[in-house]
Amino acid sequence: MQELHSTDAINESIRSTVQVGKTTYPGYNRQQDYANDGQARWNLISRNGQDVVSGIYMFTVDSDHGTQRGRFVIIR
Repeated sequence: MQELHSTDAINESIRSTVQVGKTTYPGYNRQQDYANDGQARWNLISRNGQDVVSGIYMFTVDSDHGTQRGRFVIIR
């Protein structure tokens, strides 16, 4: 499970470099463009720095107005 927060700073979620075999990849920003704008964006990069696989993903959004749960599909 991974959490995204609308109040996170833009660069707060940049990951460190990722080592895959002998190759080093730069960190990726998995978070939104603007802090606390009511949106959380995900660039479909896993916490390991790899593209996420096709599948059904579930999400939960908690706010002052309640909780919303849903699903979305990634097709590659």
